[in-house]
Amino acid sequence: MNAYVADPDTGSRWQEWDAEMAALAGAGADDPDVEQAAGRLYARLPDLLPLGPGTAPPGAEVDVAAAGRFGMMMLADLSPGQRRVLELLVDYGRREPEKWGR
Repeated sequence: MNAYVADPDTGSRWQEWDAEMAALAGAGADDPDVEQAAGRLYARLPDLLPLGPGTAPPGAEVDVAAAGRFGMMMLADLSPGQRRVLELLVDYGRREPEKWGR
């Protein structure tokens, strides 16, 4: 939390993320805007998450299926396009483990 308090621009960056996802509210998983949005959002993740090399636990991996009950409720409210963005972000992260300190 300290990383967010220390950087006054964090809130506006998250608002940009939210606007990008909101624009996909009616998008299908195969909408061409989905992959473009995922690329833009992935490029911004390092600025949004206060993580650096070596901060992720060894072997840490995002598993949407294991997100737990709360996570699954949150995912249920997303459009197919928004869910696809999250899947793409996970996939991109798996391809670049060094970017996330894994």
